[in-house]
Amino acid sequence: AAMIGAAGVGGISFSAQAAMPKLSKMNPLSGLKRMVGMQSWVELIKSILKVVLVTGVAIYLIQASQADLIQLSMDVYPQNIFHALDILLNFILLISCSLLIVVAIDIPFQIWQHADQLKMTKQEVKDEYKETEGKPEVKGRIRMLQREAAQRRMMADVPQA
Repeated sequence: AAMIGAAGVGGISFSAQAAMPKLSKMNPLSGLKRMVGMQSWVELIKSILKVVLVTGVAIYLIQASQADLIQLSMDVYPQNIFHALDILLNFILLISCSLLIVVAIDIPFQIWQHADQLKMTKQEVKDEYKETEGKPEVKGRIRMLQREAAQRRMMADVPQA
């Protein structure tokens, strides 16, 4: 299914270059930065929250459905299968709904974090301005040369006036 989805979106292509190992990706320092960075702490907190939430909901559901679970052993054969599937479906549905709480918190955080990563630092803004507009020293020198050329033309035109 994953191959079909990938083929439908962008086609399948094989590249020997992509399969070659890259020594730059084996740098332990960059891996360490990824492990102790802010993003990894956020992911850890989200994972812990998910485990606590799912475990708490599962324990609550088991305690709330204790009578139904005991009743399963007393039901007759075909009826107990349907009853068990009904209980299981309710468990899955309620646990999935409980994860929506995590999603409701995570999506705005991901949007904020993405927008924050797109922002440029002051130095990046200065560098980009220099790239597009040119260095201020060079622009000043060009203006000075233009003024001198204009003054020379003006002085050359004085005898004709």
